[in-house]
Amino acid sequence: MNFSITNDMIPPEAGISLNTSSFSNLIPELTSAYPDMLMEFQVFPATSPLLVFSSGNITLKPEIYVEAFVVSPDSLPKSVFLLSVKTKVSAKVMLTSGRITGSIHPARCPQYSKL
Repeated sequence: MNFSITNDMIPPEAGISLNTSSFSNLIPELTSAYPDMLMEFQVFPATSPLLVFSSGNITLKPEIYVEAFVVSPDSLPKSVFLLSVKTKVSAKVMLTSGRITGSIHPARCPQYSKL
């Protein structure tokens, strides 16, 4: 369940690239310390995912870590921050005319309001 996300995996039409400049509004210190450098994310499980079965529904509750690295052309990647992410994904499974079909429903993001 470990995987990497690198800049070359992001399609050009996405309009964003994985570099420190893309994070300047969120983490200005990152851009100051590592100006316009490429980044890479390593995604790995924090715990074993919880899988819940109920009538016609399967729910997966993974907790993952996302570690961000700055990639320097002349040295090893340097870890710059670590995120802990909890999410929930539900799948509805149906048996229709001898065929198994289904749909996936990601959890809705909580709504935040300005103070």
